Parts: sequence; structure tokens; C-alpha cells
Amino acid sequence: VFGIFFLATVSSVGSDSEISTEEVKSETEEVTEKETEDNKKAEDEEKYDLDFKGEMKLKAEEGKIHVSISSNVPDGAIFEVSVMDANLNIVSEFLTIKNGVIEHTFDVSKWETGEVVGMAMFRFNLDDHPQPDSIKAIYGQFGEKMTGSLAKDHNQNGKNGVIENVTIAYPSESAVKEKKAEQFTAAINEI
Repeated sequence: VFGIFFLATVSSVGSDSEISTEEVKSETEEVTEKETEDNKKAEDEEKYDLDFKGEMKLKAEEGKIHVSISSNVPDGAIFEVSVMDANLNIVSEFLTIKNGVIEHTFDVSKWETGEVVGMAMFRFNLDDHPQPDSIKAIYGQFGEKMTGSLAKDHNQNGKNGVIENVTIAYPSESAVKEKKAEQFTAAINEI
């Protein structure tokens, strides 16, 4: 009887110790996974410059505006890019950056001669066009980790990267000067 009681006790203690060992092993794996994720996030933040930088160039030709954007954000980031004329005609696209560059051509063939402004934003406050998870992991859910003079606060307590607007003559400097001279002459004659 004593032997059976001893075996039952040892067997019970052994199985409890196996469960405890498995529980400890599971908790250790969870802690290790969390540390690995935290280290990866920290490495991503160090790998990418959170100080947002960007520059835009426009080039006009008859019926077209060519936009070129360069920025220090990682591949896959989405920019809202727009061009607008003096009559408030606007064309806009959501474009993805690759190798630090966005190249796009807008059709403006129905626009009149005049000045055109280009605008570009690296946005974090649009539900219809969210940034990919890989970009949010670096800059935060709402861009709140973004820094620099081009990082501007938005309505969701985060930041958007706003590239300085660029204005050019469309379709050319000479065409715009000629149109302005005609308008000036017409105004003088009217007076």
C-alpha cells in the first residue's frame, strides 16, 4: 500500500512539474518574441530617418504636367499628388514611392495658358487611402513619430509630410508672358 501511495505521489508531482516546465517554456517564448518585435521596431526606427524630407519638380509641355518627387521615405509610402490651375481646375492621384522617387504625368490638355501649382503630401489622416502597415510601423499609426520642418500636425493628433508647393508657367514662360501682356493691354483699353 505504501509503495502504491509513493508511486502515485511521485507520478503526480512529476506531471505537475512537466506542466510547470511547459508553462515556463511558453512564457519564455512569449517574452522572447515580444523582445524580438520590440528590437525590430527599434531597428526600423533607427534604419529610417524620421525627419521627413521631400522635394518636388514640375515640368510643363503642351497638354501635360510632369511631376517628379524625391523623398527620404521608404518604398511603398503613399503620397497624394495634385496640380491645380488659376481657374481651380485640379487633377490628383495617390502615388507610391519607389527608390525614393515618384514620377508621374498629368493630362491637362483642356487647361488654359497660365500658372500651375503642384502639391504633394505624405498623408496619415485619410481613411480611404491609408499608409501600408510597414510604413505605419516606422512613423506611427497617424504619423506621430514623424519629425522635421515639413512634418505638419493634422486633425488626428498625428503628422503629415507636406512638400513645399511649386508653381510653374503652363505651357511655357513665353506663352504666359504673352497672355499677361494681352490681358494688360485689354485692361488699359477698357479703362
